[in-house]
Amino acid sequence: MKHILVAMDVSEVSDRAFERALQLAQAHDSRLTVMHVIDDDELKDNDPNTKDRLIEQATMHLRRHWANLPPSSATRIGAIVKIGSVSKDILAEVATRQVDLIVLGMHRATTKDRFTGTKAGNIVRNSLVPVLVVKDKPACPYRKVVAASDFSLSSQHALGAGLKIAPEAAVCLLHVFQTPFSSRIKVNAEELAEYERPLIDQSQREADAAISAFVKTNGAFSGSVTPRLERGEIGPGIDKIVAEQNADLLVMGTHSSGGFVGAILGSYAIGFLNAPPCDVLVAR
Repeated sequence: MKHILVAMDVSEVSDRAFERALQLAQAHDSRLTVMHVIDDDELKDNDPNTKDRLIEQATMHLRRHWANLPPSSATRIGAIVKIGSVSKDILAEVATRQVDLIVLGMHRATTKDRFTGTKAGNIVRNSLVPVLVVKDKPACPYRKVVAASDFSLSSQHALGAGLKIAPEAAVCLLHVFQTPFSSRIKVNAEELAEYERPLIDQSQREADAAISAFVKTNGAFSGSVTPRLERGEIGPGIDKIVAEQNADLLVMGTHSSGGFVGAILGSYAIGFLNAPPCDVLVAR
C-alpha cells in the first residue's frame, strides 16, 4: 500500500479519519494525501478572491493536523483543497494519483440524510479502490476483524484488502447462510452438517488463498484467518458475530456473487454503513 488518501472536512469524525490514515501510512511507509473539497453547490459567493481565501484557510486548517510531526513523517503528507463536486473530485484524484486506499470519517446518519445518500456514500459506491470508513477514534492498529464473505471475487478482494491494513489481526472469515426452505422445513443436525461441509471447505480454501496471496506480495503473515459459519439472516448474523468477536473492523465486498443471497450481501455492505458498530472496510 503505497498511497493513502483521506477525505476531510472540519468535523471531529474527520479528525478520527486522519488519525487512522496516519497510523496506516506510518505502518506501511505510505504517502498520505489529505484532501478537502469545498462544495461548489454550497458556495454562494463566486468572487475569485473569496474562493482563493477559502482554499487558503482550508489548507492551513488541514496542515495543523501534522504540524507537530517530525520532518521525516510530515514530508510524506500533502494537502489538496479544491472547490467543486466532493465525490467526483475525490474519485478523480484517486485515479490520477494512483491511490490504494480511501479513508473517510463516519458521519452520524439521520432519517433524512442517510449515509448511503450522502457524498461519502457516493464515494463508497463508485470507488474502484477499497474505502475505509472510520467510526471510532483509533487507539491502536486493528486487532480483531470480521470479514463477511459470499465466496464472490468481491469478498475475496475485500479480504485481501483487510489483511493489508490489519496484517497482525485475528480475522474471522464469516459466511452467513440459510438452508433451503428453512422457514418451512426443519433440518436435523445430520442434514445441517452435510449442508455445511462444502461451505466449510470453501471457506478454508478462501482463507488459504488470501494468506498465500498476502505472503507472496508482502512476506510473512503474522495474523490469523479462521473460517466461521453462521446460520440465519445475513444482517443479524453479521451483527451477532461482530459483537461476539468485539471486532474493531468489519470487511465487506460491495459487489455480490450473484443470486439471491449474494445480492443481499452486496447491498448490505452499503446499507450497513448507515449504523456500523465499528470501522468498515469495503471493496469491489
